[in-house]
Amino acid sequence: GSNATEVVYVGVPDPNGEAGCRVTKDFFARLLAPTIIHEIQHLISYNQHVLLRQGPIEQEWLNEALSHYAEELGGRNIPNSSCYLNDCLSQFAVPTLSNAYRYLLDPGAAFLVYPESSTGSLAERGAAWLFLRWLSDHFGGTAAFTRGLLETTATGSDNLARQVSVPWPTLVAEWHLANWLDDIPGVTPANTRLRYTSWNLRQMFASFRAQAPTIYPRSFPLVPDSLGATFDRAAILRGGSARFHRVVIDPASSPVDVRVAGAGGGAPPSELILQVAIARTR
Repeated sequence: GSNATEVVYVGVPDPNGEAGCRVTKDFFARLLAPTIIHEIQHLISYNQHVLLRQGPIEQEWLNEALSHYAEELGGRNIPNSSCYLNDCLSQFAVPTLSNAYRYLLDPGAAFLVYPESSTGSLAERGAAWLFLRWLSDHFGGTAAFTRGLLETTATGSDNLARQVSVPWPTLVAEWHLANWLDDIPGVTPANTRLRYTSWNLRQMFASFRAQAPTIYPRSFPLVPDSLGATFDRAAILRGGSARFHRVVIDPASSPVDVRVAGAGGGAPPSELILQVAIARTR
């Protein structure tokens, strides 16, 4: 799959569909610049991990997260006068935010850490970018953060945990809680990491919904399954992702016991690492 040359191939407009597919100049004006930034990150990553340090290539999910993060940085740093319709952030970041919306519609249906045989669905790319964006909000925010993820032989979850000096299970649990608690009305998390500082996702997604309700069916995509004091749910758990449940009980009632079981009600497989992350909102 490679010609062993540092070349990024891109298409060209074909407004008359002479090659069998009509591609307008407007389409390329919107997508070409973010795509080039995205692909150049992959070149940089391969150069740093493999060619300079003789290590393994970065894991696919984190590699794509870094490339989508590069797109967002392009939208934040390129002058608007150089962008489509003079709006860089919309040109570079809205497609990635749309992927994040897809993920939050049903987090349990997508991987965060997807198999190496996959290049990631749009929802999974959205999850990877959200996770890296959240990490940057609380542990990065500078070029040193992303450079540290590239200038290493470490990959995947090990790379991230080393960079921020926090265990991987803690990072994943806090991120999932942040996805629900970020800018939720009337709730101020005691843990300051249970939010995003770079985006107000509730405000952003409500704007998407107002502009295109058929594409964005909810003002905020993540809606936890609402449960009472007694419940039983069966689901598939995908690597790094989560199922969201909101347990609503009277404060004077008895405590709720939460039990996680494997198929058939027995113990979960021993090779799996399962977690329950809980946030009390009232």
